[in-house]
Amino acid sequence: MSATIDISPLINLIDEITILPPQGMSRASKILPLLPFGSTELWKRVESGDFPKPVKLGPKCTAWKNADVLGWIASFKAESAEATQ
Repeated sequence: MSATIDISPLINLIDEITILPPQGMSRASKILPLLPFGSTELWKRVESGDFPKPVKLGPKCTAWKNADVLGWIASFKAESAEATQ
């Protein structure tokens, strides 16, 4: 006899733990673990307008507004949910 375990509460808990605060800014290293793609795809999406543009904080420092990233994640989750229905 096999039992099925619902892991959705665990996934929601992980999302809450790893999600960004709505205020402030984060560098790529902090937002990439929350995204379903890697660094190369991130920059391709920024260039194509499919991901929020970052803010240049200095010659070698780029960051994203957390609110923009959270908004993108929410819309991506909604689109993914619609696609699976």
